[in-house]
Amino acid sequence: MRDRDNQRTRLYKAESVIRKSQSDKYAKYLDGSIPSCQEYVNALLKTAWLSRRWMVKYVQVKSGKGARGGINGMSLGKWARCEAVILHELAHNLVPRSCPTASAHGPEFAGVFHYLVQQVMGKEEALKLKASFKENKVRMNRKAIPSPQFISERKQETERRKYKSEALDKTALVILRTYFERAVKSGLLGEVGSKSRNDARKILRQLSK
Repeated sequence: MRDRDNQRTRLYKAESVIRKSQSDKYAKYLDGSIPSCQEYVNALLKTAWLSRRWMVKYVQVKSGKGARGGINGMSLGKWARCEAVILHELAHNLVPRSCPTASAHGPEFAGVFHYLVQQVMGKEEALKLKASFKENKVRMNRKAIPSPQFISERKQETERRKYKSEALDKTALVILRTYFERAVKSGLLGEVGSKSRNDARKILRQLSK
């Protein structure tokens, strides 16, 4: 059962201080269209700081009259296609995944929203939002922000190479076993009963294990 949503109005009011702000890195994706909003969200989901915590592959963005977000995606009216609102609705998608009992705009939601603002829009905007939270008596905690499932890029590359190497080794072994078997059957490795043929059959059994 979810907690009561008793700070929704206060959070909306607090959020207004960053409504017109833009990030240096991600604002370039937005041109007011739904495809651009989808591209913006896609870019965020690919970042290490987000993907290692929530591991969400895709969040659908649709057109709507207002602004709504949840586990199934988000809908945005024309007025809502700005960074602050998109991050707000993205937080609605992420919080239920890490804290299912959290209220819609409770302390856990405020914490995730603030975290997104900090990562995307920068520390200055995050401090501005935090001060506005305090002024409007919006409670915030970090309980719904998971610890990162950290895998370094070097380790990822090592794992990829190991996987490729193992795959090649298995493929090469199958090819070698096939040709070796044909050579034994055709008599290229010795006549029936010969030592060379018997040795070849032993090798073939080892390859088949």
